[in-house]
Amino acid sequence: MVEDQTQYMMEAYRQIFPNFCLNDWSVWETINYHFTYNYLVVFISYLADIGVAFFFIYILLSVLLMWGIFQLIEHLGLDTRIIPLVYVFAFYFIKQEISSAKLTIGAVLPTTLATPFVLLFVLYLLQRRYFLAGLMGGVSGFFHINFGYGSIVIMVLYMLINREYREDKPAFFLAPLVALAVVFPNLLPVFRNFAATLGGSADGIYAVYVRYRCSHHLYPPHYESGTVLYMLGIYGLGIVELIRNYSERSVKKVFILTGVVGALCLFSLVFSFIYYWPTYLRLYFWRFVPYISLIFLILIANALKTFLSSENRSRQFTAVTVILSLGISGYYQGWTLLALWLTVFLWALIRLTSFFDGRETPVRVGNGLIMLLSLAALSLNQHFNLSPMLGILLAAPLLAGLYIFGEKIRLNKHLLLFIVTFTVAVTLTSAQVKPRQYVNPFKPGLPKPLQSLAYWAKNSTPPGTVFIAPPDIKGFRALSQRGLLVNVKYFPMKPAEIKEWWKRLWELADINEMPDENEWYMFFLERYYNLPPRHFQSIAQKYNCQYIIVYKDQPNLYHFVKAGWPIRYENPIYAVFAIPKQNQRIEKSQKL
Repeated sequence: MVEDQTQYMMEAYRQIFPNFCLNDWSVWETINYHFTYNYLVVFISYLADIGVAFFFIYILLSVLLMWGIFQLIEHLGLDTRIIPLVYVFAFYFIKQEISSAKLTIGAVLPTTLATPFVLLFVLYLLQRRYFLAGLMGGVSGFFHINFGYGSIVIMVLYMLINREYREDKPAFFLAPLVALAVVFPNLLPVFRNFAATLGGSADGIYAVYVRYRCSHHLYPPHYESGTVLYMLGIYGLGIVELIRNYSERSVKKVFILTGVVGALCLFSLVFSFIYYWPTYLRLYFWRFVPYISLIFLILIANALKTFLSSENRSRQFTAVTVILSLGISGYYQGWTLLALWLTVFLWALIRLTSFFDGRETPVRVGNGLIMLLSLAALSLNQHFNLSPMLGILLAAPLLAGLYIFGEKIRLNKHLLLFIVTFTVAVTLTSAQVKPRQYVNPFKPGLPKPLQSLAYWAKNSTPPGTVFIAPPDIKGFRALSQRGLLVNVKYFPMKPAEIKEWWKRLWELADINEMPDENEWYMFFLERYYNLPPRHFQSIAQKYNCQYIIVYKDQPNLYHFVKAGWPIRYENPIYAVFAIPKQNQRIEKSQKL
């Protein structure tokens, strides 16, 4: 996520660093649509070290998210003692939805800032607190525009289907306006600059966005097949639990909310396969799917707790099987190990039914240690480095103290849960983000050869230098503060800008016909890595580029060396050549 963080912040970089990428078209001549995120970064940069600030912001956002999860569990009328398990689900299971939408991300991004408020929007919507729901939907859209208009659409449809507009007409008309008023600062530049996108004339341009650049998010035919089993497992079990508990009024509302989000996503499928409409696909209602997954996982966690508490061995076996199935169906490596640790975690959770009873102190201490070991295993399973140990070291004495002295000091149940919540938040945050590396957008955690290359460029070339670089290079622009001709990751949003971005990529890879959308990226890279030096000379002359970065394991390296291009920098991975003028090449070839 480091790459996303740096690419979203070009507006902030321009304001903080006066000479940032001076001749870079992408930085200075395109519109960055994450306006409020950039302004927040600029504001924080004047107050504190951005990495330290982002680290603590991430912890606070995690705590707010967990508090929302706790409130949602209580609203559904479930046992709040399932909350540690739900936290683990939220941080580790909702990592890859079918549309690549996520609930938690290991960096402070616009999505990260919006996530707790989206969850509160869902909670207040289910509680019929529509004005608060509108406010939370607006705040989420203030940080990420997708959530802003999405929450307004979902709120209106939910109230219409639930027929509550008849009982609460003021809320029906005013709550969406509250959301619109809060999100308006982020929406106004969109309306002002993207007016052309509202009509069908822009669909041809946005086909590039939907079917090529962001197909993993927006175009269902390109969603990763490995997530299908995961989704079927979560949603199948969740719907079974909804049906099993349908008599509860709160569950009926969940049915309606699930149906609304599902219908909006179903339309995306229709507009992908039957009637192709890129403008609708760009609305990306799939962003709300992880919050439905969270509700389903809460219901599943409650069912697993009930089954494991039963004396019926077949029910216990069913619960363990479900846990293993969820783990094995995960998309990432290591999920099976995670599932085994979840089994241990669940066993400890069942033993914790005596947690508030004031008895069996040794058992409670043992349960606390098992819980702590489970968290440690989860952290180490995801990141094999020392940073999770920070959270574990912080959590160990606090959890041990809670389990040993909880009976004597008679802590309030909600206070106790809050302390455990905060502890888990710090532990999981330390596992996901790394201070001074991932969360600091000005010092991104790039591989060392790329860092060395970026530092050389920053210290050895003028601020207005423009590089031709491999189109898949990530983070170089942010760290070097030097311009690039174009790269795949940084994508503009205005139709004319998308057209220019796409044209530059075609010219860079010398493509004359539309590549196959399923394999366009690999086709593009293969073309790029096999082009002769003279092609890049003509491109450099057209766009005023001074250097080209070449991977040393790619076949075109030999051609640059053979052509006699001067090498200005190299390390084990990269070589940088100064691009000679075309007449220089001709003179040299005549001498040879």
